Amino acid sequence: MVKFGTYTLPHSLEATVQMTRIIQDRLVPSASVGYRADETAGGQILTVTGAIRDPDYPLRLREITGMADDTARVLDLEDGSAMINAKLGTVEATWTVERGIDCVSYHATFYETS
Repeated sequence: MVKFGTYTLPHSLEATVQMTRIIQDRLVPSASVGYRADETAGGQILTVTGAIRDPDYPLRLREITGMADDTARVLDLEDGSAMINAKLGTVEATWTVERGIDCVSYHATFYETS
């Protein structure tokens, strides 16, 4: 289970972690060498994928998207890794006819803050 603040994300299936890295590369006029700076403290981007198995899925989606209020909360993947402070970015929801309307899959993207 994945917890964001005090809210437990429903039926979380997978969490992926992407490390970000920012490299500034600039051309210096009339110089043979350009400017390059490596800023490695970009933070992590975490994507949690899960399923909402509830007939009242619009309410569950509103609960999740309501936390995208630019407030940093503790994100705990509950897999033994360290908890981080993160903000919720985007939430995407999809459902198919085969699985039925009671099984909605979602992707929630979290951005690590300092």
